[in-house]
This record gives sequence, structure tokens and C-alpha cells, in this order.
Amino acid sequence: MKCLILYLVLAFFSNKVNCQSSKEGFIKVLNLNCGFIKHGTGDMNGLGLKSEYIKQFKNKLTWGIGIGATINDGNIPINYSSGGQNFDGSIRYTTAGFQPSFSIGYLLLGDFSNGVEIRIGALARYQSSSYYDDVTILYPAATGLPFPVNLFNNTSPQKTFAVGGMSEITYKYIFENKMILGIGGNLQIDSNGDFLSGLHLTIGLRL
Repeated sequence: MKCLILYLVLAFFSNKVNCQSSKEGFIKVLNLNCGFIKHGTGDMNGLGLKSEYIKQFKNKLTWGIGIGATINDGNIPINYSSGGQNFDGSIRYTTAGFQPSFSIGYLLLGDFSNGVEIRIGALARYQSSSYYDDVTILYPAATGLPFPVNLFNNTSPQKTFAVGGMSEITYKYIFENKMILGIGGNLQIDSNGDFLSGLHLTIGLRL
């Protein structure tokens, strides 16, 4: 909640400054990115969402502040039969994170109404994960029991806070009614050793 309030305050004051001193033709946009995210830890698939305020400050340069979230999950399938019944004893795990970010963008091709932009930036990430560090699965042939036995060893914390970097490339088109559509890809890595990559769709509004 504190990060959200800070984000809104920064966006408000940046708008005030822009009204007083922005150069004619420089753009400001509010984007929403959503798409597929792959989490390198455990090769988990999932979804990502990010809201971002972006302002142009040079002919080909922008800065942006954003708030995003990801959720990824996976499983180890374990199916067995006991007493004439079939059971699903799969090991299921989920990793979710929340992250504010700051980035600088450069217009690589075209213009800001119809072009390709690359972005690099920094982020802070809070993450909670049920993913294990090590698991040993003992099957009935080894234990004599009518069901598998899972032995877990957790050496890392469930909740972590990390800082990291991100990169992104996006093609955007701004319509005459100021609506924005785009498509792109993104990568990020942080001090917790987590690597995330994905593809996203962008919808937004030119302010």
C-alpha cells in the first residue's frame, strides 16, 4: 500500500511539473502490461501484470515508474493406486511477487506514436514462494507402504526481498483517440537469483 501511495504521489507531482515546463509535443502515457511470464526457478509458467506511467523528456528518451506483480506455479505429478482407488499425490508449488520499478526508455525505431522502444531499469521485489530446495520421493517399492513418501529439505526462506534489473522491448501504436496498443518482451534478474522472462500485451492511454 505504501508503494502504491508513493507511486500515485510521484505521478501527481510529475504531472504538475509537466504542466509548467514540458516541451510542446512531449508525450505522457499510462500503460498496463499483461502477459505470459516464465520463472527460471523451477521453470514455472505464470502471468504478469504491470501498471506504468511514462514521460518523454528528450527527443528519443523517456522515464517511467511502475508497479507490477507476477504469479507462477508448477507441479511434480505423482499418481498412485491404493485399495482399488486412484490418487493424485502431486507436489504443487507457487511463487508470487510484487515489484515497484523505475526505468529509462530509448526510441529505437519510428516515433512515439508508432515505433519500437527499449527500456532498462531497476526494481525492488518482494516474493513469497512454496517452491522447495530439495525433495526426495520414496515410492512403495522402496518403503513397503501403499503410497509415496515425500521428504522435503528447505534451506532458503519462504519470503524474500531483493533488488534487481530489468530490460524490455515493446512496439506501440497510439491511435487518434489516444488509445495505445502494443506487444513486447521482457527480462529481469534480481539479487535473490531469480530470473524471469516473458511476452506481454500493452494497452494504455496518452495523457
